[in-house]
Amino acid sequence: MKHSQRRSAPFSRSLSLCLGLSLSASIGCDKPNQGGRPVVTPSAYSFDSRFEEETSGVSYSGQVARHALLNALVTRIEGLSARLLAGELSPAEGQLVAELELFYDCADDLCVEEPHQLSLDRPFKQETLGAISSGKGLSEKVAGRDEVGQRRDWSRGLIGWEGSLSPDELVRSWFEQIEQQAIAIAEGEPPLGPLGEALDRPELSPDGLQLAELIEKLLFGALAYSQAADDYLDDDLEGKGLLSDHLADDGGYTALEHAWDEGFGYFGAARDMSLYSLEELAGVGGRPEFQRAHDSDGDGLIDLKSEYNWSFARYAASRDLSGGSDFGARVFEAFLKGRALISAAEGPLSPTQLEELQGYRDEALEAWEGVIGASAVHYLNEVLTHHEEQATYDFASHAKHWSELKGFALSLQFNPRSAFSDEDLERLHEAIGQRLTPPSEDGSAARVEALLNARALIAARLDFSEEQLEAW
Repeated sequence: MKHSQRRSAPFSRSLSLCLGLSLSASIGCDKPNQGGRPVVTPSAYSFDSRFEEETSGVSYSGQVARHALLNALVTRIEGLSARLLAGELSPAEGQLVAELELFYDCADDLCVEEPHQLSLDRPFKQETLGAISSGKGLSEKVAGRDEVGQRRDWSRGLIGWEGSLSPDELVRSWFEQIEQQAIAIAEGEPPLGPLGEALDRPELSPDGLQLAELIEKLLFGALAYSQAADDYLDDDLEGKGLLSDHLADDGGYTALEHAWDEGFGYFGAARDMSLYSLEELAGVGGRPEFQRAHDSDGDGLIDLKSEYNWSFARYAASRDLSGGSDFGARVFEAFLKGRALISAAEGPLSPTQLEELQGYRDEALEAWEGVIGASAVHYLNEVLTHHEEQATYDFASHAKHWSELKGFALSLQFNPRSAFSDEDLERLHEAIGQRLTPPSEDGSAARVEALLNARALIAARLDFSEEQLEAW
C-alpha cells in the first residue's frame, strides 16, 4: 500500500478516530474495554491521573528537556563562527569540547541555568533548560550508553560509519574536530575547501562534513528514536516498555502509562497537534498564533512541555505537506489510541489488550520511520541538485544537505522493527558514502546513479510512490 496522498488540508481533518468524528472535537469515541472502563479516545493527548483527582496523568518533561538540550547544543555550534569573527572566542585545547559537553552531558546539572536558545514571536513559560526539567543530559540516553534491552551492541560501531565508533564516541569525536578547526581558524590557518577556499565555520570540514547537522540528525535517531522504539515502546523485557507495571502509583501514573508517554514525548508533538494545519506545524503559513506552537491554555505563554512542536513532529509536517503523505497524523493517532487503551485498563493488560497496544505501537513506529526515510529522500534530492548545477556550485550548501541526508540515513538503524535489514542499511550507506563527493564532469554521473539507487532502496522498503520521491 502506498502512503496515502494528502496535501495541505488542516491536520485535524486527517485524524478521524470514529466514523464522521474529527479530532478537532473535544472527545473521541467509546468502545468496550475488556477488564476496565470504556475506551474513550480524546482529541488531544490529555489523560487524567488514576491516582490523583483533577491532576494530569501525563508526564514527559525529561524528553522535552532533551529536545531543548539538543537545540541549545546545535545553536551553540552554529554560533561559533560569529564568535570567532568578533574575536570573542580564542579556543585553547579542550576548552571548546568542554563547552559543547556542557549541553551534551549536563554533568552535575551545570547546564540548568543556560537559556534554551529557542526563538519565537511569543513568550515562553520556561526560559532556561532547568525550568523544563533538571537532572537531564543527552549522552546518558544515547544508544549504547543506556544499555538495557538495546537491539544490538552499539560499542561495535554504527552501520554506515567507518571506525567502529559507538554513537556516543562518534559525537565526541565530532566535538574534537570542531574544536581543532576552530583553533586553526583562530590562528589564521583555516582548513581549505575543494576549490581552495578558506573555511571559516568550525563545523564545516574540508571533506564536506557539516558537523552541526550530523550531530543533530544522528541524535534524532540515536537518542529520541532509539529511546522510543527500542526502550519505552518495546516489549522484549519483563517490567520495561509495554510490559511495565500497570497497577502501582509511579508518581501519579503507572509505569506503563509513563513509558507510553515518554515514547510520545520523543516524537515531539504538542498535545493538541491535531488542531494545527500542516503549514502551521512546519512554520510556513497559516494562523500566526499557531506557528510551531500555540497558547492552548490561554495563559499568554508557550509551555514547552505541552504547547510546542519539536523535531520529528515538524519534519513530519514538512514531508506531509510536500509529498501528500500522512505520517504525522498516523503517529499522533496511534499514540492517542494506545494511551486511551492504557488509561481505560484497570489492571495488567489482557493478552488481547496487549496485542492491540502492540498494534498501535507498530503503526506509530512505521509512520515515524516514514518521516525519517522521507527526510532522507528530501535531502538526497537536494544533493542531486548540487550535481546538476555545477556552474553555480556552493560547497557549504552541498555539505549541509549531504550531512542531513547522512544523518537521517544513520538514524534508520535504531528501530528494532525497521523495514530495513542490516544488509539494506549497508547498501544504502555504500551508495551515500562516508563523505561528500564534489561534482565533477567525469564523476558526477556515477555519483548520481549511486544516489538514485539509494533513493530507490528507501522507496522500496517504505513503499513510497514515484510522485512522492519527486515531490520530496
